[in-house]
Amino acid sequence: MQRQTPSICTVCSIIAVMLLVLVGCTPAGNAPTPYATRTLSAPGIVASPTIDLQTSEELYGSESGYTGNVGQSDLTAASLPSRGVLPPAAATLEGADDSVDAASSVNITLVDGSLWHGDLYSPLPGLQPDPTVRVPGVLLVASDRVGWGLLPAQLQINGLAALVVDAPANAIDLVTVLESLSEVGNVDPGRLALISADTSIPVSLAGCDLSGLCDAIVLLSPMDADTTLVESLSAQPMWIAAANSDGQSYPVALSYMTIGSNVTFTEYNTGQGTGLLTNEGVIEDIVTWLNDILAGQ
Repeated sequence: MQRQTPSICTVCSIIAVMLLVLVGCTPAGNAPTPYATRTLSAPGIVASPTIDLQTSEELYGSESGYTGNVGQSDLTAASLPSRGVLPPAAATLEGADDSVDAASSVNITLVDGSLWHGDLYSPLPGLQPDPTVRVPGVLLVASDRVGWGLLPAQLQINGLAALVVDAPANAIDLVTVLESLSEVGNVDPGRLALISADTSIPVSLAGCDLSGLCDAIVLLSPMDADTTLVESLSAQPMWIAAANSDGQSYPVALSYMTIGSNVTFTEYNTGQGTGLLTNEGVIEDIVTWLNDILAGQ
């Protein structure tokens, strides 16, 4: 018997049935959608959202002095762990003196994101025998940071880095400022000192106690009769000064002197807090004591 070849019409019918099946499996409405979908991955017909770009001045205000330079352009900041405290950021403030021997206006970022202003006195070029060697850092805290007079500059001339700030509101913020100072590129985080005066002493001591970062402490005219924090920090070298004419702080300073063998007490004739610095030789006494203590660590 001769085999018959299927007619062309039969083949066409099979193809037509297959096409109908494929059409039935394809979702309807393959028109462009407002946004890209899994079915249609081509660009949508709705424009992309517009991103509003703002300058740091528009974001933080012209008075903040924030430049936005910390992080990407600061190698020390870039190497910090997540949520690590940033080193002080240079602040561009109107009228600031940019000469090499002047303090740099800086901002410290606190835990809540707010900025705390300060003045950073880095060691002067040429005064360090070896620029690669880290130097001790000194934090100066008072109710008014302009009252320190020539002390920060004298610390700077003697090869120490000094950060001058107003007293923060609480110990946690003081810890942040201390940690920020320790992250300055040429500062040795293992040799940090604190100098505090009058009403700023309690929050300063609380910050030292909480952080454990203060390797030497200088107190000018302490007024808080509670010796709890001083006793907690008695293992650290402490230099305390008060005027014998100051009926408020002189007795307190004497009581601190009896706490431990690491306390050095010096009395002067006049002044209170940063006002003690007007006595002859006070600034030299502080700088010499700090150099002796921190050099041996």
